[in-house]
Amino acid sequence: MRLHRFQHHSSAAAIIKQFFLVPDENGKAPSTMLKKIRKKGYWAYVDVPNEESEECIVHFWHRADAPIERVATMIAHELGHIADGGPHPELGQGEEDRADEYAQATSETFSLLLHLGLINLIPPKVASIKIQID
Repeated sequence: MRLHRFQHHSSAAAIIKQFFLVPDENGKAPSTMLKKIRKKGYWAYVDVPNEESEECIVHFWHRADAPIERVATMIAHELGHIADGGPHPELGQGEEDRADEYAQATSETFSLLLHLGLINLIPPKVASIKIQID
């Protein structure tokens, strides 16, 4: 079993800073990427285990007005990368396709639950939490 943690970032700049860790020659994250992420309104990526940590960390950010279904789908896509011991870079585009299957399943499930009235709100702020996934 791998330990997974979710880290909700407070801004687009914060998640980009964490993603790059090493800024560009001006001491900043690449501005074109930051502009695209701000325009989209949400973004995520996953850190996989390495020499420093055995945890998988899903980092995510979203604007308060971002469609919550898109946020859930984005996080599911990142979880798809680490399912079954992944990511599997040797799969090339197949790795992205595999992660997209998780996103699609989440999107359809989320839409159904909203339609049935079983859920109507996900809290906009999520603390860092740890869960075990088999």
